[in-house]
Amino acid sequence: MKSNSSLSEKQSSEPIANDVAVETKIQEADDLPFTELRLDEYTPKKATLKVALLAIFTALGPALSISFIWFPYFELMTLTIFIAGIVLGFLYGSAVALLSATLYEIISMVAIGPGFVVFPFKLIVYLLIALIGAFIGKTTPTKTTYFWRFFLGVTGGLLTVLYDLVVNIGMVLFLELTFTSYFIVLLTGLPVTAAKVGVNITLFAFIPDILNRALSPLLLRVEG
Repeated sequence: MKSNSSLSEKQSSEPIANDVAVETKIQEADDLPFTELRLDEYTPKKATLKVALLAIFTALGPALSISFIWFPYFELMTLTIFIAGIVLGFLYGSAVALLSATLYEIISMVAIGPGFVVFPFKLIVYLLIALIGAFIGKTTPTKTTYFWRFFLGVTGGLLTVLYDLVVNIGMVLFLELTFTSYFIVLLTGLPVTAAKVGVNITLFAFIPDILNRALSPLLLRVEG
């Protein structure tokens, strides 16, 4: 009986001790400055965040492209892969380019018909876009200037022209078009190309806002 009573007293004292420990920790936390309060267990690791962003960009590229598939003036895959290169670097950015381009190609074949013959040429351009984005990402200024917006806008326009030229070369080689036919098709599609260039120039000029307002706070939280 004595052992049972001592055991019950020990069990009853444990909740009290736990409550005291919790109250002590709360009091210590209240005494800390706000800036020192961090939930480290909920702070994502840098590698984990990169994998998560890789998955987001991989899904975002095809989703945006499919949304405007019937509007040839909007070509958003270039913008998505370029930003992925800036944020994630060339290794992860090239993975985004490969996966998102492949996913888009599979979906677009169902929506508008086969176009897989020029896919290798598209992939080459997308990898170049990720590489250029990764390179520019290392030289991104801390303060956004009008020149920086102008530079990004011109870069977006040139990358759009590069994409169309390389894909058109693939069409000539694989669809057995003569160069005369190619130039006729090229001239016919110039208004669409010009519209895409104009849209991408505008969108690329707003990349600093996307980085500063949407992505930088998240990345700084992980790196800090």
